[in-house]
Amino acid sequence: MKITKFASKSCVKCKVLDNILKQAGVKDYTVLFSEDSEDEFKKNNVTTMPTLLFENEDKKEYLEGLVSPNQIKEVMNKIG
Repeated sequence: MKITKFASKSCVKCKVLDNILKQAGVKDYTVLFSEDSEDEFKKNNVTTMPTLLFENEDKKEYLEGLVSPNQIKEVMNKIG
């Protein structure tokens, strides 16, 4: 499974989400900043920060804003 965090360098909630990901046991994820990756934001229709994108083969699931470790775990189980 591939996990991507869409964020902004000045976004406080985006920094908080790093701790929440750690609490959920997520160690490996990619961070894309709006300042550097405008095309990826447009391609994935991301307008809210932070946004997490979970991808596995043909499945995609988005979580927007601050979420709980349990919400992250639920999506990871759902996506596989």
